[in-house]
This record gives sequence, C-alpha cells and structure tokens, in this order.
Amino acid sequence: MTKAINKQPDICPLFKADPISQPFNLEAVLTDLNQLCEEIVERVGTIQHYILYPHRVFKQRAWNIKITGEKATTYLLLNIGGYYQFINDINAIRLSMNVKDDVDAFWLAYAIADKLNIQPTIPNGIFGGKE
Repeated sequence: MTKAINKQPDICPLFKADPISQPFNLEAVLTDLNQLCEEIVERVGTIQHYILYPHRVFKQRAWNIKITGEKATTYLLLNIGGYYQFINDINAIRLSMNVKDDVDAFWLAYAIADKLNIQPTIPNGIFGGKE
C-alpha cells in the first residue's frame, strides 16, 4: 500500500516570526506535523537522537535532520524552496518536503523535535572542538 501525500504548494510562511518572541499558532500545519511525527516514530521507534545540519548544495539550501531511534535511523530533508509542500512520498527512504525559507525550516525543525519530545543537537565535533 502506497501512502502518498499530494497537496498543492502553499507560498505563505508557516510561522509568523516577528522580532518579539511569542507562541506560534500551529493550526495551519498541525495535521501535517502530527502525521510526520507518527511516520518518524513508526520508522525509528523511541527517539534517541535528533541532529540538525543546515547545508548548501551549489546554490540550493536545505536542512538535513537525522533522527535515530532504538530500531532505526531516518532522515528528513527540509528543502528551502520558497513555498511549503508537505511530503510527496511517505514511503521514500529519505523523507523530503519544501519550506518557504530558513526561518520556517528552523521553527519547523524545532516544532517537530518538541512534538517528538527530544532536544535538537548539531553533529558532534563540527567546530573542531575537544576530542
């Protein structure tokens, strides 16, 4: 059985991120967020690590999220595409979706981590620190 998601892209930002810190209204993405977190838990089990790695490939930006659990590891790629589009193929090895900009990627990555009850981290030793 194929679980495919086919939604029209949305060009609006997901998060109204004003300079003054205030709670976000997740109503617009709550269904997607819940579905994504259920898929992640189904793939990896109890979550142990949630690692964020924003990167560039040529002129394209993306946020790679590596999620490790007691039974597996999965990856979520948040492509910075100028619009929001939920996962196209939930059966893909690497989950991939589009977000409007880096602000939406940052807050979505943290909303997912909050929903999964895990603290996001960056890869160990990335700044050439202590060994």
